Amino acid sequence: MIEKRLSRQLQQVGKRYASFRFWSTMTASWATLALTATILLKYRSQLSWSAASVVIAFSLAAFVLTGLAILLAQRNKRNHLRLAQQIENKFPELEARLMTAVQQEPALPNGHYGFLQQQVIHETLAHGRKKPWIQIISTPRLVLAHCSHTLAAACFLSVMVFWTQLPLTRQLASNNSLGNSAKQSSQEYLCNVNPGNTEVEKGTGLLIIARFPEQLPGKTTLLVTDSNGNQQRLAMTRSLDDPLFVGHLNSVNNDLTYQVAFAGQTTKSFKVHVFEYPVLQRADAKLTFPTYTGMSTKIVEDTHSVSAVEGSQLQWTCHLNKPVKQARLETKSGEVIQLKNDPQDPRRYHASLTLTKSKRWKLHLEDQQGRKNQAPPELVAHVLQNQPPKLKLASARDSRVSPLEEMSVEANVWDDYGLSQYGITYRFGGDKPAEIVLGQSVPGNQRRQVPHLIDFESLKAEPDQLLSYHFWAEDFGPDGEPRRTFSDMFFAEVRHFEEIFRQGQQPPGGSPSQEEQEQQNGQNGQKASELAELQKQIINATWKIIRRETTTSTPDKLVEDATLITESQQQAMEQTAELQEELNDPESAEHVQEALDHMQSAAKHLKNSADNKSTDPLDFALASEQAAYQSLLKLRAREFEVTRGQQNQQASSKSSSNSASRSQQQLDQLELKEDDNRYETERTQPTTDNPQQQEMRQVLNRLRELANRQADVNKELEELQSALEAAENKEQEEQLRQQIKRLRDEEQRILRDADELQNRLQQPDNLEQMTDVSQRLEETRNQVRQTSEALEKGDLSDAAASGTRAQRELEDLRDDVRRETANQFQEEMKEMKRASQELDDRQQDLAQQLRNLDQNKKPSLQNSTEREEVKKGLTEQKDRLDNILERMQQTIEAAETSEPLLSKELYDSLRKTKHNRTEDALDMAQQLLNNGLTRDAQQPESIARNSIKQLNQDIKKAAENVLGDPTESLKRAEQTLDNLAKELENEIARNDPDSQQPGQQPGQQPGQQPGQQPGQQPGQQ
Repeated sequence: MIEKRLSRQLQQVGKRYASFRFWSTMTASWATLALTATILLKYRSQLSWSAASVVIAFSLAAFVLTGLAILLAQRNKRNHLRLAQQIENKFPELEARLMTAVQQEPALPNGHYGFLQQQVIHETLAHGRKKPWIQIISTPRLVLAHCSHTLAAACFLSVMVFWTQLPLTRQLASNNSLGNSAKQSSQEYLCNVNPGNTEVEKGTGLLIIARFPEQLPGKTTLLVTDSNGNQQRLAMTRSLDDPLFVGHLNSVNNDLTYQVAFAGQTTKSFKVHVFEYPVLQRADAKLTFPTYTGMSTKIVEDTHSVSAVEGSQLQWTCHLNKPVKQARLETKSGEVIQLKNDPQDPRRYHASLTLTKSKRWKLHLEDQQGRKNQAPPELVAHVLQNQPPKLKLASARDSRVSPLEEMSVEANVWDDYGLSQYGITYRFGGDKPAEIVLGQSVPGNQRRQVPHLIDFESLKAEPDQLLSYHFWAEDFGPDGEPRRTFSDMFFAEVRHFEEIFRQGQQPPGGSPSQEEQEQQNGQNGQKASELAELQKQIINATWKIIRRETTTSTPDKLVEDATLITESQQQAMEQTAELQEELNDPESAEHVQEALDHMQSAAKHLKNSADNKSTDPLDFALASEQAAYQSLLKLRAREFEVTRGQQNQQASSKSSSNSASRSQQQLDQLELKEDDNRYETERTQPTTDNPQQQEMRQVLNRLRELANRQADVNKELEELQSALEAAENKEQEEQLRQQIKRLRDEEQRILRDADELQNRLQQPDNLEQMTDVSQRLEETRNQVRQTSEALEKGDLSDAAASGTRAQRELEDLRDDVRRETANQFQEEMKEMKRASQELDDRQQDLAQQLRNLDQNKKPSLQNSTEREEVKKGLTEQKDRLDNILERMQQTIEAAETSEPLLSKELYDSLRKTKHNRTEDALDMAQQLLNNGLTRDAQQPESIARNSIKQLNQDIKKAAENVLGDPTESLKRAEQTLDNLAKELENEIARNDPDSQQPGQQPGQQPGQQPGQQPGQQPGQQ
């Protein structure tokens, strides 16, 4: 409660401040109303309001604004805190004492203020007496507010008075018109017609204006005569107070003449010439593919985008709405292709070209009058590269075989435009390679399995020989010449028919010379083994260069790689020479010399290839390298003595050329033992991150979009068909025709998007896995095109039929692709189900262990061990739970577009698990168990157990409901069939008298006693 003296002094200030606020607000109100009325006065001819209604409306507005100004002023008058703030701003020497005094409340009984409060109030009042607070609004400022208010009010009243004079002027004008009506028939009217003689684009509207600058006739009519002489009369409407009449033609499709008739008079005839801009109505593409593809000529009707292999001949056929003076295709870079006119059809133009790279053209048209097409359409040609054949090895590896062994190898071959032949090539050492053709003439986009059995007995293989082999596939390159692709090279080392592995004993000791000799022999064998491995790497590197240069010629890289391999071969020669000096066995020395000679020959050919930048010497180098490798393999041992030490197994050779690694491979085949891994292994990321699967989901989204858009078009088409049949006049029919044209444009956009998707499917990365989808989409595209053509002709029944077929085919294709994309989640959901079930089972076991610990309270070593196991199990449970939740998150993101129901169910399950704070519950149980609180740990463990159980059920439900569980579905189907069979048997037994047993009553089931109820046991009453 503010102090009384301070309140009285503030009230005086408030009255002055409220008066100033009131007059300022009224000044702004009068000025705003005057300005608004002036603007309306300027546009009064376009308004249908009378002057009286305008004056009344503005008077009401002035009354409302006055009331608002009074309320605002009174509110400011009573707002002591705001007044105090204004005074503080005016007199800063108060130092917030006034604000403090205003906010004081009596601190003593009977409404008395304390000493400090009174001191603040007295100081404040003293300042008010010394410097009157009323001066926050100075007298000149208040006088200025009054003057401004008076001036604004005068302006507003002046505008209102001007508005009141308008009805009289209009009435005088009306009286003049009535007075002159009797003379209309004999007077001449001055009429200006706009636009007069003109040209309009076909299908657009035309606005005709008749202006009478002197006097207005009573009624004006527009007379329109078409090219056939048919005349149409249209009433022209007057435009408010302006001296003009307006007539409108909705659509002008042919040349016509028009006149304006009024007061028994008619203007001269004006001609309207209809023209058309040159427009592309349809573009057809004729594709003639290279002969090596084996594909027949293809014609794609009504398309703006095509895809074809490089080297194809493309002929664009453009159907225009009229003959033109010039038609050309132009790229952004300025490349121009002139289109030639077809002698048989003057509105058809052709352009032929050979496709070498992808291009985009703009079609520019110009007619005889110099008019150009308004929006040049874009024609696109996507050039597909002729990809080399793809070879995928199914079963091929480096191996050791016996001379009588048969080795099965297999590969898969595929090519985009077909294979001429495929096969396998092998050679022994440095001998001449043998080539076997395994198949010929494989059509394009077909995968073919290539199995082959290498019979070493029929090849007369001998021990210590090296067989190298590789698969190859041959197609035709862009130039039409044969092109061959090779697989990796693999080796089969022919071992001796018998290799002996016997168990020996640790030697008790021997003479130093014998031990040194055995050690030296072992070292030589190890060096020979390492040297053979180095030579094998040189062979593989040479083979990679041959494969690369066969596909793409890179001379600079050829020189660099060949030089590097030459250096490696020279290093191998140096190591071979060192090995030769350490050997004492004449036979082994002979083999090393052979290897050294072959290495020198290989290095010579490699150097020749680098110097001449040619791949021809590489074939000779490869043969020499393989011969050197074969010579090194002859240093292998055939008899091994195997001894076992304390920590590991040791194999020592009785020959000087022991190969420890190869012996170990043989030993590994003698005894294999695989321990089960009880712990969860690290899993790879879900297969949903595969780029091919991502592309498949993108295709699915586009198919879903096209199907939905086609369904919308079909629905609107049915509505328009019904509305067109119920149309009552030509005007309604014309409006419906415009809507049909709009539908045709939308169908054209669907067709263009289908072409874009078709081009995407034919890209090299997608062609192998989406060949069937591409073919079916092409068939569906024909239905979309037929729908568009039917809409252009106005045949709604045919358009509805073809549109329905297109929608059905798009939906079927969408569902098939969806099922294919859904398969990628099958394995993921199975793995997730297994992991969640293991998590649930393990949590149940931990719960039981906790209960056992709580029941057995005696401290013992066994209890301590069990407690540690439970703590470790809780930690593992948390890690397993994190892994499952992470996999769920990844699956949710991957399935969001292709499997939204699966994504939603997994998201709900994930959200509930996190909301239950399952991980926190496991942590709490572990902490309580660490502190020895076994019973208290059971409560958070129970929360975690229930949450994990719910998670397991949700994952199972998501997998079964969305992806389907074949086992459960089969069980349910079998149960349903069994129930139907039983019901059918019972029905037959009840209704067929011949099936009843002697003495059996009608409706009595077989085996049922008389009087016994169905389901009642014999002897029961």
